[in-house]
Amino acid sequence: METEPPRKVPELSANMPLLNFLRPLARPPSGPGDFALGEWQLHTHPDLEGRLADLTPRERLHSPTLTTRTIRAHQEQLHCAYGVPVLCYEGIAVAVAMGTHTLLVRLPALPENLKPGEPVPPLTDRDWQSVDPWQGHLITAEGNRRLTGLLRGAIAAARASLR
Repeated sequence: METEPPRKVPELSANMPLLNFLRPLARPPSGPGDFALGEWQLHTHPDLEGRLADLTPRERLHSPTLTTRTIRAHQEQLHCAYGVPVLCYEGIAVAVAMGTHTLLVRLPALPENLKPGEPVPPLTDRDWQSVDPWQGHLITAEGNRRLTGLLRGAIAAARASLR
């Protein structure tokens, strides 16, 4: 059974800094055994790709103006950009998993209760924050809860930007 190819991150103005950063890093798969995401070589460790998927909030959006059908169509979902998994809300990139330990979240600042990750200029110079995707100083359940909450915050910020 073939799986549907991942959706590409749309070329919206909000996404252009991210896409412009990732585009020069893109490479086609080097062979049949190479890990790929979409048409590009995977630039994220598979464990980190899974981590982003696991942390993605699963609940439906709550809004009196949305029908159940509209809610399902607009839920956040993983997309891809040049071999990198990206969590999007209505096409706006809100979180990115890169390399072996880089998780970027589109927020003005990180909460103080989370350990930051390594900066990724120029993205972290502006709209993106780097956060440790594993939060090893916390019990696993607490780290997961805080990181999922962080993604909820990024989704809420994207939702607010659409109003």
